[in-house]
Amino acid sequence: MKCMVIDGNSIINRAYYGIRPLTNREGLYTHAVFGFLTTLLRLKEEERPDALCVTFDLHAPTFRHKADEAYKATRKPMPEELRMQVPVLKEVLDTLNIPRYEMEGWEADDLIGTISRKCEAAGWDCVVVTGDKDSLQLITDHTKVKLVSTRMGQTTTKDMTEETFREQYGFAPIHMIDLKALMGDASDNIPGVPGVGEKTAMALVQQYHSVAELYRLLPEIDAKPGVIKKLQEGRESAEHSRYLATIVTDAPLNFTPEDNLRRPFAPELYDLLLKLEFQKLIDRYGLTPHRDTEATPEYTVTVEPLETEQQAQTLLAQWRQADHVTVYALPDLSVLSVQWDTGAHTSAAAELDQNRYTGDWHALLTALFLSACGSQKADSNDLANQPATRPEEGAELDPEFSVDDEDTGETAEPQPDAELSEMVDAIYDVQPVDLMGMETVAIDLTDESWYGYLAGLTADNVDKVDAAVVSEPMTGSQAYSLVLLRLKDKADAREIADSMEENISMRKWVCVEADKARVVSFDDKLLYVMADSELVDADLVADAAAKAFGATFDVDDSLVNEDESELPPELLSAPAVAD
Repeated sequence: MKCMVIDGNSIINRAYYGIRPLTNREGLYTHAVFGFLTTLLRLKEEERPDALCVTFDLHAPTFRHKADEAYKATRKPMPEELRMQVPVLKEVLDTLNIPRYEMEGWEADDLIGTISRKCEAAGWDCVVVTGDKDSLQLITDHTKVKLVSTRMGQTTTKDMTEETFREQYGFAPIHMIDLKALMGDASDNIPGVPGVGEKTAMALVQQYHSVAELYRLLPEIDAKPGVIKKLQEGRESAEHSRYLATIVTDAPLNFTPEDNLRRPFAPELYDLLLKLEFQKLIDRYGLTPHRDTEATPEYTVTVEPLETEQQAQTLLAQWRQADHVTVYALPDLSVLSVQWDTGAHTSAAAELDQNRYTGDWHALLTALFLSACGSQKADSNDLANQPATRPEEGAELDPEFSVDDEDTGETAEPQPDAELSEMVDAIYDVQPVDLMGMETVAIDLTDESWYGYLAGLTADNVDKVDAAVVSEPMTGSQAYSLVLLRLKDKADAREIADSMEENISMRKWVCVEADKARVVSFDDKLLYVMADSELVDADLVADAAAKAFGATFDVDDSLVNEDESELPPELLSAPAVAD
């Protein structure tokens, strides 16, 4: 029998930072909850546990805080957008009939440690799911740790058993405590031995195993005199740090594995997920409405074909004003259906067929997806930028409503750097990319939300970039992006490339994703290309840069989207109002 215990705080925290923000119609942030639940689904499929539970920290001092006022004192407070999602997650877990454990005075780690040992005592195997390496000390023959990590928007797991731990660290899992006692832990504000870093601590634990044995053999241990002196002076700190780093395995927790056997969902689960607008999860759980005995009001859908440009102008204006728009489409985008609510029990749907539409089909799709996915500026004559009517002076404007800069007095969006734009054109001369609505635009290096999303830059390194452009289709239905940067110092290429690889998601589009990416540098330029290989070969585009400019790459990295995350692509995209 197998019991899986999940570190609730760790997993929801990773989901919060790993997914672009998402809210429901009421303005409640929901992306951390969605990320947690999709990760949970995948974990259940992988491990197929007989029993399942989740632990949480309480916002109250524990025995470690009482023993050391500095313990975790440097941690930043939980963001409010994450804090509001924790009670929502707990409510969802309750409707899933998944037990959760939290105790004042004890950390979730201590509850996990206690649960793992109670499982072992009952003859059960235990799987600990967390992103916190502290739990590695709990690994035994019957307890493994499933380490969760997030990179480029994708959540992956690594199974840590006794064998894999020894291969990686060179000592038994229990001595993870001793490693922390010597090197400390900045995230928890555990001091360790001043002056002893990870490399030295690792070597000492591999040779002497425990802090107790290490100090028993002082000063005759095989170490440099400076290290011995630091150990002698830091003995009290080492012993105190070991106390703080040790996970309790006998907390006064009322737990038996049998109490956590998997049970059917509560009927309220459907309504709760519907309120959160988690339609994909409703489908995956196979949920249906829980109907009351009272009669359900009739729901009316009015359907009309969209055939003319005049109709398109009117409907686009309605879609921009709608709270929620749902788009269904064939893979080749030749037929689409757009549905939106028009009242409490009414909605409307427009049927779009390329063979019946008399206007510019590509312009219509561009306008539709711009309405859903945010604003890239288009030509003023494009259908995408033509509202049905102009609002009166002083009226609150829809964010998607476009007017000329000269009418508003606002500063125009930055123009793409001439050199970089010409280089993009030169690359396409060697390796053409024929996608709908291709456009090269500037990346605003003063706007963190966009230079992070488009180029993977951070506030710490954006000042090392002189200019940046991105070349993409204007619709969110084609997975292709080319980013070209000019660096102030080419020596920073490796650092910036690592940042791009870490932060640019290959699943950032509405309903598609890239499967291959390539990052190369030459001279003071850094090029990032990612694409769905069925549309564009990212390697050929990157290699075209070498041919176009006679360049030899200094940095040359390839990345593959292994699709290990269950998160739907739209949650990793720019803010949107589409299913």
